Amino acid sequence: MATKIKISAPDAAQHKTDAAYVAEVIKRTGLSQRACAARVGVSHATLKNWIAGTHEWSYPAQYAVECLAAFAEND
Repeated sequence: MATKIKISAPDAAQHKTDAAYVAEVIKRTGLSQRACAARVGVSHATLKNWIAGTHEWSYPAQYAVECLAAFAEND
């Protein structure tokens, strides 16, 4: 089992841009890609580009998705 995502105060030094991490965190939200994109406020195409590694997500986007995943894991 993967380690639960722990949410703390935002810290841009924790920015992780590798596509495998992006895909893992998005999966852990329990949402469809489209629903996750809508919650974060980006297009589905943008989210797919993050997963594919063709575009890097910003730290604010990472933090938002990590928060969604943490809330999903704590339900």
